[in-house]
Amino acid sequence: MIRMQSAKVPLRIPLPLLFLAMAALLVFPIVVVNAAHSIGQGSYPMPDVLLTVHTVIIGVIFPVIIGVFYQLGPVAFVTGSVSHRLAFIQAVSYVVSAVCFLLCWTFLDSWGIIPLAVTGTLVLLSLLLFFALVFSVVRKRTAGTMSAFFTYAALVHGLLLVTFASILVWGLAQGASLIFTNWIGAHAITGIYGIFLQFAMAFAYKLIPMFQLSHANLKRRPIITFVFLNVGLLSEDAGLLLAIHVLGAIGSVFIAISIIHFMFEVLTMYKKRIRKQVEWPMRSVFVGWMWIALGTILLALWQLVGGVLINMPEVVFVVVVVGGLVQMITGYLFKIISFLIWTVRYGEGHNASTAPPLRSAIRKEWAKSIMIVWNVGLVLMLIGIIAGIASIVVLGATAFMVCAMMAVREWWRMISPRGVFPPITTPVS
Repeated sequence: MIRMQSAKVPLRIPLPLLFLAMAALLVFPIVVVNAAHSIGQGSYPMPDVLLTVHTVIIGVIFPVIIGVFYQLGPVAFVTGSVSHRLAFIQAVSYVVSAVCFLLCWTFLDSWGIIPLAVTGTLVLLSLLLFFALVFSVVRKRTAGTMSAFFTYAALVHGLLLVTFASILVWGLAQGASLIFTNWIGAHAITGIYGIFLQFAMAFAYKLIPMFQLSHANLKRRPIITFVFLNVGLLSEDAGLLLAIHVLGAIGSVFIAISIIHFMFEVLTMYKKRIRKQVEWPMRSVFVGWMWIALGTILLALWQLVGGVLINMPEVVFVVVVVGGLVQMITGYLFKIISFLIWTVRYGEGHNASTAPPLRSAIRKEWAKSIMIVWNVGLVLMLIGIIAGIASIVVLGATAFMVCAMMAVREWWRMISPRGVFPPITTPVS
């Protein structure tokens, strides 16, 4: 049985995961440039395009979810932390297997499919351990019932993701033909919407009120979001696996309705906030939700019209994942990293009387510039994909590179002992 502890998981355990996410965010524009010709021509799924996809999914989104949950999951659900040893094993195994998996994608032509299947399996095993640790936290919660619904649903879809991914990696290793409209599509939808979106909603219901000091009483309205999202996911997966495009489109519409309803919930949280200033990182979070809603509507249209829009998989991925989830994560990390570092160095029984204020971590001009340039790059990349012009895709990727370097520079400014939050070295009397 997984042992619960009263102490939090030490910050040094999630930090390798956050460092992996930062490195992958820097590498992402490079792999986009490598895949620009295939992306511009709508050639999906090509190895260089799938490397781009997995760099974001395996390299950025999953490690952030894992690292943030270790720190904020017990806080959100008001319960004990997981075993430090198991968290350490899971974090290290994920980082090592993820790096090896992405390297196998990079050298797929020379190394072959078997190393990819082996390292992919190791990634899945580390994720299974993480899902077990999440379950051990949520089942002993004393608060956060609505967030628990989304988390439990994300865990169920996590098991589906592992199943679909295992079929894919070993099916491809055996030379099976697996087309996008069934197994690969179900794998992608399960990961993006079933896991990432539900985790994002579970955390949003806790983090947004905390960051904005909101006293909104949503009562049972999040149930509407939950039901529409999971009914939509069920219809979407069934439509993809059974090749019934109308059923899949209906599922996409349900998912879009749940996202739009959730955005109104977020607006309610903002209207009821005590902290009147909405910082630029939190604005980028809301813009990310807008892109996710738009991408989901495009997904429904693509399933209705079929092959008329041959490059729509890339468009939907870029809009939902790059414009939505990654932009949202980038915004959240400004708040989360600064909060965690400040708390560890000054807020746990230390003498914080001379500590720098937490609000000094976020520089408005930098956060604003990152948000603007990121969305300009996103629009350029979409134009390049739709028009089939690789040079415009590369231009969008260049904008992402600028944003990634700026974001990592700001995060390191918070993490570094020589940054904005230097450790207190004088003894406490």
